[in-house]
Amino acid sequence: MLYDKGHPHRDRRTRDEDLVRQFLDGLLDQDARFEVEFNKEPSNIEDAVFYAVSFLQITKSTHKGDWKQRRPTRRATECMEADDK
Repeated sequence: MLYDKGHPHRDRRTRDEDLVRQFLDGLLDQDARFEVEFNKEPSNIEDAVFYAVSFLQITKSTHKGDWKQRRPTRRATECMEADDK
């Protein structure tokens, strides 16, 4: 593995911590990063990827219908001329 060539004197636990840290630093979604880093606390890179993908799938599926609610609504205005007649 390339990491082993770059850091030959590190043990497996330190290597796993470094890989998890690099993965979390590369996540663009701040909510996913927080969820995985502080709530799940993965011990290796496989767990970190699994938790991140699961979190993103769950949040993506729950926000599918939001676009309908965010559509701008037309303002209903009263016509002053209709009240005068």
